[in-house]
Amino acid sequence: MKGPIKIAIADMVISFMWVFCSSAFGLLTYFIATAAGVQTVPWASIVIITVVFFVFLSIFNIIGGFLGGASFDPAATTAFYAAGSGADTLISMALRFPAQAAGAVGGALAIMEAIPEQYKHMIGGPSVKVDTHTGAFAEGVLTFAITFIVLLIMLRGPQSEIFKTWFLSIVIVALVTFGSAYTGPSMNPAFAFGWAYVYNQHDTWDHFYVYWICPFIGATLAGWVFRQFFSLPPVKVKFIINSKIPKFRNLEDLEPLPASTGNGQIRYRTPSSAELLESGPNGGSLSPTGNGTDDHLEKMIKRSMARHESISDKIHKYRGVLLVISIPIVLITFLLYVMPGKSASDAAVLEEIELNSRRVGANSRGNRNYAVIFDAGSSGSRVHVYCFDQNLDLVPIGSDLELFEQNYIFLEWSSVDDVLVDLNLEFG
Repeated sequence: MKGPIKIAIADMVISFMWVFCSSAFGLLTYFIATAAGVQTVPWASIVIITVVFFVFLSIFNIIGGFLGGASFDPAATTAFYAAGSGADTLISMALRFPAQAAGAVGGALAIMEAIPEQYKHMIGGPSVKVDTHTGAFAEGVLTFAITFIVLLIMLRGPQSEIFKTWFLSIVIVALVTFGSAYTGPSMNPAFAFGWAYVYNQHDTWDHFYVYWICPFIGATLAGWVFRQFFSLPPVKVKFIINSKIPKFRNLEDLEPLPASTGNGQIRYRTPSSAELLESGPNGGSLSPTGNGTDDHLEKMIKRSMARHESISDKIHKYRGVLLVISIPIVLITFLLYVMPGKSASDAAVLEEIELNSRRVGANSRGNRNYAVIFDAGSSGSRVHVYCFDQNLDLVPIGSDLELFEQNYIFLEWSSVDDVLVDLNLEFG
């Protein structure tokens, strides 16, 4: 693992990407089901969103590995620390958790800006649908379950990363479906905080009680229970044995070295480049504290090595950085591509509204605006007049315009033309 500050920055980056992508899983599932024509099949959406989770979890596992073990879930980090697995400390977690929350806020704000207006109701974060204590208990139990299963699969599960990710996807979808009637659920404090910030509920006691305190308690208990019932997998150390080295049981098996055929004199041998680097021209070592000649020679060697690096060598050298940068761009571009834009009818309506707003400005409407409603019924016709101010708030008209008049009309109509004539005579 990298230093605490570097891993915190990596957590913020991957949390941003995860919240941006995972918030659109429901919308992406809807598009896939609609394109496949299975939106009416009850089990189709469950299968599709499980596959979507599997694909994105696999991709984010690769990204997290290139970022040095970055994580987007504070509850999972706490569970691994409580289980005694990983290299986290209290100081590193104190830096990682705020970074994960900040990245989640950025991801939630970014997806709200990227999603078209007509689809914003299909994305969002968790919310409490029951009373506060019931929601807190449900969130704690669900977080305990998910973190314990994550520990079981990752530390004691199958060796294949594909099977691990597939099992995790099934468990996550099952728990989210079960807890949707309680708290969403989140099972990830950073994810819940990002959307609570969008809803302006991030600084409330209910949010911290339901989505922070209880999940951390559940994750810690999951780590302790796992540590009590399961042992951590042993660290595998590989030893490389050279088969060319002969094996000897006794010292007598050792054969003496052949006698030298030379005349006993030491022959001169030209020093290699490694020996020249180890010793300078004056016999001193090439070190930062050496003389100017040694430093100049070292700089010349490094400069010549860097000059001979081709573009392909540089791409191969920084392939990890390029992969980490390109994958989020591809994911975000893919999400923006599959989201349908504004239709022609929506664009025409928006253009008409904008044109009307230009024709009728706020200043041309005056201080007051009136709405007249004609209510024609079998017992009589009524006229309702309402007055609104510039903010479209209802205000009293006053006694000058209040009028009540009741007329009884008994006419015989033989055709539609007679009706129109009589109406014009009465109300014209």
